Amino acid sequence: MDNTADGNFFKEIIGHINEYVYSATLRENRIISFYHSPKSLLMTGYTPEELCDDLSLWQRIIYPDDFSMVSGFLMYARQRSSSSTIEHRIVHKNGSVRWVTNSCSIIVDKQNNLERLDGVVADITERKKRVLELTRLTRVVEQSPSAVVVTGITGDIEYVNPKCCEITGYSFDELVGQNPRVFKSGDKPNDFYKQMWDTISSGSEWYGEFKNKAKDGHIFYEMASISPLRDENDEIVNYIGVKEDITDRKLSELELQKREKELRKKNEKYEFELKQAQRLHRALMPKNSPSNEIFDSVFMYRPMEEVGGDYFSFSEHMDGSTGFVIADVSGHGVSAALYLTLIKHISEKIVRRLWNMPDRVLKELNRELVSTMELNFVTLLYGCFTAYEESSCVSFHYANGGHTNSVVWYRDDNRYEQFNSKGTILGMFKEYSVGTGTLTLHRGDRLFFFTDGLIELSNGDFAMLGYEGFIEIIKKNENLALEKLVESVKDSVSIFCNGKHADDDVLLVIVEIK
Repeated sequence: MDNTADGNFFKEIIGHINEYVYSATLRENRIISFYHSPKSLLMTGYTPEELCDDLSLWQRIIYPDDFSMVSGFLMYARQRSSSSTIEHRIVHKNGSVRWVTNSCSIIVDKQNNLERLDGVVADITERKKRVLELTRLTRVVEQSPSAVVVTGITGDIEYVNPKCCEITGYSFDELVGQNPRVFKSGDKPNDFYKQMWDTISSGSEWYGEFKNKAKDGHIFYEMASISPLRDENDEIVNYIGVKEDITDRKLSELELQKREKELRKKNEKYEFELKQAQRLHRALMPKNSPSNEIFDSVFMYRPMEEVGGDYFSFSEHMDGSTGFVIADVSGHGVSAALYLTLIKHISEKIVRRLWNMPDRVLKELNRELVSTMELNFVTLLYGCFTAYEESSCVSFHYANGGHTNSVVWYRDDNRYEQFNSKGTILGMFKEYSVGTGTLTLHRGDRLFFFTDGLIELSNGDFAMLGYEGFIEIIKKNENLALEKLVESVKDSVSIFCNGKHADDDVLLVIVEIK
């Protein structure tokens, strides 16, 4: 077999190799000819002919930021006269960037002059993507604000992230190899843990709360989700627990529950005071539905048997605008009624000064309440209606302190939207954040303000009315006048509840722009 036949034979073999093979012949350190295998087209987008005709094209294919690195690699390989491998990026003819491994062999003549450069290039883009994804995932777990614990199928800990060490006080080395029972505080029965392990070992996710003990003995609370991890054969090989430290929230809840329980117990002794509080509460509510040049309004109030804490009021101001307050005090009984009286007194005083600045109203009110009361809090929305004759529209600028979302109906578009602006409940925290919003309204538009007792109404099957149920009711009656609309809502609510008495006050205020 002659050399030409041998060359064709080897080229045919190379043509079937998945990698891209190249060879450069040099004379006096200058490339005089190139060979590129057919796989160059797949990997670079350039045909072997294009690469051979343009001897500098291979340099332009190299990703610009990697060019100096590749040049240094070739210099190093030449000095050592050996084979070396480098990973770098190339720019495909279509503009995409790919990662490759470039294995290069340097051949020199007897005078140590560079004679030939042979190489094999393999596309590792997908592998590189997987490595980058794994790196990102590792960083996410390492930097997660939640504690992450990975155990084997026997329950022994194989990995914990830094947050877990921070919460528990144990180091990584102290926890690996241990059983999670090292965190047990002893408040849960064995059946609790048996049920948990039965759930996850059967392949299901378990979700629940732990009261655990740290290394130094202090108690902390976690909300945990524990899931099985399966291999490619669908066999469970690990369990992964993701836990959120809820200690502060839990202690606050327990303290609030404790105080509320004590307060409720005391209220049971004072039936007379309770009756007086009911009278007081009802006296705070407007007797009639307010109307003025800007809007008409109606309201529906369905009190529970015990004294609640729902309240609303309108106020007229010197610039022709109208202020509106709707509030819902936490808890029930005498304390709620008294607290509501305090809120009414303080809010009216503040609104008289700052009626057109809803955010200032809420901040001032929160400051007053925090300095006055400790056991209660209130969700409250305050807004100001202002009419603009030149634009025939009405602006409703409002601020929300943790109150239930309200609903607006834009008549022209026949569109219903919930609106709110995130804000902190009033009366609990000195550091207070308030959110504000503004609605532009036109004639016939309606606003529906309500307390959570409305959307939390339940029927005999314990299904709640919710936002969707409420909006469905008002959609069916949207063409009715206000007085008939509110009566229809009352009837629909009664039918939904099947005669079941409300667990909370139900207050609904409807405003229609004139």
